[in-house]
Amino acid sequence: MNRYSYLNELNLLLLDLPEKEREDTLNYFDNYFKNHPDMTEDEMIQVIGSPAENAKRIREKFIADGGNLTDADVFRQTEKRTSYSWLWIILSILTFPIWIPIGVALLAVCITMMILLSIMMLVVGIMTIIIFVGGISILISGIMKLFVVPIVGITMVGAGMMMLGVSILFINLYVVIFGKGIPALVRKISALFKGRRKKKEGREL
Repeated sequence: MNRYSYLNELNLLLLDLPEKEREDTLNYFDNYFKNHPDMTEDEMIQVIGSPAENAKRIREKFIADGGNLTDADVFRQTEKRTSYSWLWIILSILTFPIWIPIGVALLAVCITMMILLSIMMLVVGIMTIIIFVGGISILISGIMKLFVVPIVGITMVGAGMMMLGVSILFINLYVVIFGKGIPALVRKISALFKGRRKKKEGREL
């Protein structure tokens, strides 16, 4: 949702308000967007709240005040969120000594998981190579046995093809998990932390 769709939705939700109050509210939100060019529109929306939240609060305040609507009424929710952001900053500073051992423990867990994951990748890779090479060897031996002992040859050919199929399955799983799945997970985690950091910076402004 961008600035224009946000204002349009807010306008539709406030159609029951007088035109002047509705225009003043929309202008206030529009100026708020324009006065923060260092924030993206998505970050701004996270700070000020959704159109439905603001419309409900503004309409209730308008009715409670007997038709009077001030700028403070429009952005009271934003002010609350900003104050909560400062509260979180103060709490983070006061609890900083606690977060150090927690951070060290999390780092140790991450390193351990990376080591285990590397070992798992190595083991899976070696097993896949062994099964693949073994399958080819048994398949070739089975083809040769077909001309000597057909029943044994057929059995060995079947076993070799089965081993090749299993090795191909492992290769596909290896590519999907380690080649696509894990990098995608890392990107999502990185994007999550990046989004939270931007959101926090936006609320502090």
